[in-house]
Order: sequence, then structure tokens, then C-alpha cells
Amino acid sequence: MNQSDKVVVTCALTGLLTDPVKFNVPVTPEEMADAA
Repeated sequence: MNQSDKVVVTCALTGLLTDPVKFNVPVTPEEMADAA
């Protein structure tokens, strides 16, 4: 890979199928920042 190659990194911070109603997980960016 050359230094000029572009890369996009993504992640599911709370999980792909985690239901916030059933589990206490942060949903909004503000909640995620507070939980970090």
C-alpha cells in the first residue's frame, strides 16, 4: 500500500444488532463520548 492510498475505517461502537431498549449502551455521539 502506498502512502497516497486512501483508507476508510469504520466500526460499530455499540454493536451491530444491540438493542438499546434491552441493553444499557450509548446511542448518541454525546453518550458514546461520555462512556469512553
